[in-house]
Amino acid sequence: MKKKKAQIIPWNAIIAKLDGDFSAADEQLFAEWIAIEGNSKLFADYTQLWEDARNKTASLVPDTSYYWSELKRKMAAGEQQSAITIRTKRRHRLFRMCAEVAAIGLLFIFIRSMVHTNDMPQPTTVSYTNQQGKSMVVLPDESTVWLHDNSQLSFTDNPASHERIATLSGEAFFEVSHNKKAPFIVVANGLHIKVYGTKFNVNALPGAKEVHVSLQEGSVAVYTADNAKESHLKPGETATYDTDNRSVSVTPTDLDASLWTKEKVVVEQRSLRDVCRILSSWYNVKIEPDATIADVYFYTFTLEHETLDDALQILAYLHPLNYHKENEQHIFIYPGPN
Repeated sequence: MKKKKAQIIPWNAIIAKLDGDFSAADEQLFAEWIAIEGNSKLFADYTQLWEDARNKTASLVPDTSYYWSELKRKMAAGEQQSAITIRTKRRHRLFRMCAEVAAIGLLFIFIRSMVHTNDMPQPTTVSYTNQQGKSMVVLPDESTVWLHDNSQLSFTDNPASHERIATLSGEAFFEVSHNKKAPFIVVANGLHIKVYGTKFNVNALPGAKEVHVSLQEGSVAVYTADNAKESHLKPGETATYDTDNRSVSVTPTDLDASLWTKEKVVVEQRSLRDVCRILSSWYNVKIEPDATIADVYFYTFTLEHETLDDALQILAYLHPLNYHKENEQHIFIYPGPN
């Protein structure tokens, strides 16, 4: 059987054609090569592979000049020839041909440098910010999160470690979709909350000395970066993390963890102490009552669109008290004139 003559492949021109940077000289070389029988099909294969790789790794910008110089270096060290030849017989599939011919290494160094990053699914991160009021977002895993005033949340889904990581600054109410194979973990001011498919609230205001986790449904466990011992919560319990001494305490609570996500708040015969907790949650601030009046005054009212100042004025109108704002996030309530 007569042996086919080896053909010289103009790789510079082919790569230029694929990359869209095509000179007149490249065009002539490419036209001569593509006219040879079988090369149109081969180039179609190259083009498809090139486009597939680019689509899968759009964020990667390969240094093709580097790969080309590396290819030439390997060629010189190998067969010490300037012409690159391939056998056209029995080379119908691009992958097999690349394994046989060093020249196609240019294309595959480029392709594999991109596709290798897709051999294992890469982490994806999305971020959310709520400056004012409250807003609900749906995470890529279909979990829902309510974000309070001045709250930021980033969510990373990492298939490699089989974890879903949410990092929170501020306050958020989570309703997490259950996935036993991909644990959901919230990180807030040094506290880690491992979630088992549940509804819970996390209050981790920037600069605050405490982080509060209140469980409404399901189960969560809390732990710190330097202490892996988990504290498990039951519905109706709140975990408090002291950021100074890095301790965690768990106490019962009767406060609705999702209170602030609702359209209105209804207070019926609640003590000033309870009202301050409710308003703290509703307005995402810390309101502290003086101990001498905390359990003396009781209130019944409804809030919907009122501002924080409106609410404080309602309290002062119904009972003799005053309030002082240490800052926009910390308010003291103390006895007023009778």
